[in-house]
Amino acid sequence: MTIRSTVLSSVVCLLLGLSAAGCGSGGSTGSTPLTAAQFGDKYKFSATDVSGWAQAPASDPTAYNVYNGGDELVGRLDGGDVYTSRGCRVSMYQDLVGPDPEICTVVAMDFGTSDNATTMFTYQQTSGASNTIPGYGASDAIGSNFSLGGQNVFAHFQASYFELQLSGFADATSAGAAAKLFLDVLKAKTN
Repeated sequence: MTIRSTVLSSVVCLLLGLSAAGCGSGGSTGSTPLTAAQFGDKYKFSATDVSGWAQAPASDPTAYNVYNGGDELVGRLDGGDVYTSRGCRVSMYQDLVGPDPEICTVVAMDFGTSDNATTMFTYQQTSGASNTIPGYGASDAIGSNFSLGGQNVFAHFQASYFELQLSGFADATSAGAAAKLFLDVLKAKTN
């Protein structure tokens, strides 16, 4: 009887210790990290997520795709090694079209841990992005203007990191307002 109690007690202590240490944790994805396809399914926008916006036509082979880290990711992103070196493991890309000529490219990335996602976000801050996004603090989401009323937006929630490229807007302010709508959906899908 004493040996059983000791063994059971040892197993319980081991399991509690592993749980407290986060052993087996996949960051934003729970105990088992999501595959690229699962991650894409989680973050893919439907036609009802943001009113007036839908995925670019199916005839466009680059309108939606998912990628694993490493060579796949580096091949898709200009400077993709910036992401992989900070821990990006899988990503989802989706081109959305809104009221003509407005376009939003959504990039969702799983960095495995909140610290890694924060590191990527901080990199964008030090690269000059500083526009505030309505409803979000500068520690969660920031933007950077580019020509033609566009804005690049960078955000992170838990172990997920996001980039939005918004173009075709009347000005950066209206692009920022649209960014808030997309970020609200991404944040809800993260939680």
